[in-house]
Amino acid sequence: MKTLLAGVVLVCLTFGQMNARAQAESSLDRARALYDSASFDEALVILDRVSGAQPESNVEEVQRYRALCLLALNRTSDAQRAIEIVFSRDPLFRLSDGDAPPRMRSAFNDVRRRLMPKVVDQLYASAKLTFDRKEYELAATQFNDLLTFLDDGDTRELPSLKEFKTLATGFRDLSQVALATAPKPAPAPAPEAVAQVAPAGQPPAAFNVPAASPIAGAGQAAAGTLEPPVVIKQQMPLWLGMRDFLPRGNRGTLRVIIDEHGNVEEARVIESLHMVYDALLLSATRTWKYEPAKQDGKPVRYVKMIEVVLKPQ
Repeated sequence: MKTLLAGVVLVCLTFGQMNARAQAESSLDRARALYDSASFDEALVILDRVSGAQPESNVEEVQRYRALCLLALNRTSDAQRAIEIVFSRDPLFRLSDGDAPPRMRSAFNDVRRRLMPKVVDQLYASAKLTFDRKEYELAATQFNDLLTFLDDGDTRELPSLKEFKTLATGFRDLSQVALATAPKPAPAPAPEAVAQVAPAGQPPAAFNVPAASPIAGAGQAAAGTLEPPVVIKQQMPLWLGMRDFLPRGNRGTLRVIIDEHGNVEEARVIESLHMVYDALLLSATRTWKYEPAKQDGKPVRYVKMIEVVLKPQ
């Protein structure tokens, strides 16, 4: 099984990207109105155009409306591919009550059940590898997320996945015990802005974007001196393979908001690498720690747009 190296580079949003996002929002509103008026073909034209442009936000919403239109046009296979994109962005995504007609809900559940065994197998393998490397904090987080996934109603219906719950619970508990009994490490110097799981290649350049807050806002000129956050811990999870299944090549984008205490307040996959690695990334962000960004010496919230690159090792 190939191990892929994950390197990251922080990227900034340009004015053109923000304008493209606003245009995508407007197009999505038009598509919603056309769908509501049963103009499915016209709505699909707009949604396909927005989807082809790969906007940085509302990917799930675009694909969900594409699936609704495709199902209304009896294009079931195409609708399932749109649902797979939604699922690849977030394996824990669920349609809320009243969020979709029964036919959409049935198609969505069919896709989830079909992909769940592969997702669970990869989540477990990655968490176990983290445990074997004695990275207990991240391992405990990954096993907890796997247990959350296994507690899903659809997952409980699959007998082949029951053994994973026992294994994940055992290794989660072992990770927590090892973490609690481990000696406290001495403070280490802050690492570079580029994180990677093993030494290889040259790290790319890094750029940052301030988060929306009363002091500094994304896309706005911040008053005074803005100091970006300093990485204390930004560990990237290993990826175990499945290179042939990467939906958009070997690059993805992650958006994190760092709060005034240096913790990751929110993490969102903007451009998916793979449904499993996306979940591993989101788990890892909950263990990341920074010296917070400062505006004129005062801690502020901050956004990092992180480009993740998987490289064969």
